[in-house]
Amino acid sequence: MKNHVFCLCKGRNISFLEEIPALNKPKSILHLLIPESEAQPDIPASIGDYKVHRLSNELENAEKEIEQILADQVGEKDKMYLRLGETPDIYQMIFMQILLERYGKSSYFIKGSEIVPGFTAEDKIQDLYARLHDLICKRNYHSAGKLVYNSFQSPELTKMLIFGERLKSLDLAVADGQEDYFDLLIETLREMDEDDELIDYAVRMKNLRNRDQKAFISYLHNSAARLFEENKLIDFVVLYYRLAEELLLFALGWDIDWDKPGHSFVYRKEAYFKLDFPDKERVTRHFHSYLRTLEKHVKRLEKKSERNQVDQYFIELYRLFSKEEFQEILKLRHAGVSGHGFCDFSKEQFNNICEMDPLEKMEPIFSFLNIPFEDGLFELVEKSSLYLARKELETGRQESKGA
Repeated sequence: MKNHVFCLCKGRNISFLEEIPALNKPKSILHLLIPESEAQPDIPASIGDYKVHRLSNELENAEKEIEQILADQVGEKDKMYLRLGETPDIYQMIFMQILLERYGKSSYFIKGSEIVPGFTAEDKIQDLYARLHDLICKRNYHSAGKLVYNSFQSPELTKMLIFGERLKSLDLAVADGQEDYFDLLIETLREMDEDDELIDYAVRMKNLRNRDQKAFISYLHNSAARLFEENKLIDFVVLYYRLAEELLLFALGWDIDWDKPGHSFVYRKEAYFKLDFPDKERVTRHFHSYLRTLEKHVKRLEKKSERNQVDQYFIELYRLFSKEEFQEILKLRHAGVSGHGFCDFSKEQFNNICEMDPLEKMEPIFSFLNIPFEDGLFELVEKSSLYLARKELETGRQESKGA
């Protein structure tokens, strides 16, 4: 029988390792759980047998990785100890939930110098958190909000869940005197001691409210990725087409003036390359209209004996967007119920066309336009919601103990 001691490490200060009582037990193995974004700390020489496990920054991937770590490392008669930090942490919460659900009688929690058997934890609180976790990770924020309302009072968590629900329909307006939900998200991420890059991303995504193109592209990509993962393929095809449309509009150096009647085209601010608006040709706000305009321009460029940097840019742009396998994916929108047909879709169809995740087909376009793939806004809402849920439940548990 072995004793597995699991500790989440963030930052280089890990002096607490030498104070963990479970490490004094015979046949103890220390497992350090380190998020991908964190540097590996220096392990004290006094620590004997230990292993390092890297965890993804994405919530759902991290959960799968933790499950795999436990399956690979823990034997049938082994015991598991999880060190609990001073403040709730999202990785810690996920780990705790998995231990309680699957390894209850073999798991223990370490708080300071105290070791608490996992099966004595308040079942009601853990069950409530497990249900919230399931609803939030499925983006069922409305049902999660109802569960919170009927179980315990948490204004911050309720606001975060409302934000998640409104984010699905891009309802981001802020009424006079109303708290900005983006500010709540940013402050919660700071309280969680998240990376500056994630916080900066959340700040940039506030520009969704101003119809910022890059923020909208990031939102579309994040939403499409989730739909594909959830096997909601009809909705995925619609967003995939919309993402391609917005990427091409951005790449042409164009934008839409939403404040003017008719929402006319304008040149995008700070665009380095800008395709001239055609004088006689009517351009509509559709992907294929943009592509036809670009195609006609490229045909004129191909007749030139010498081409400059701007010419080469638009030629390469047309090559990327007119690739046959990319076009085949876009055609699925018209074949399905979201277009003019009645076809359903399967992932096998996508694999036959793409031989990979369809979004990976867009990577050369994102790279060419220097638009990075970033952590999704929904993942940040989920992280923050689960943090607030655990924080509120932990506070309630402590208060009931002191009563």
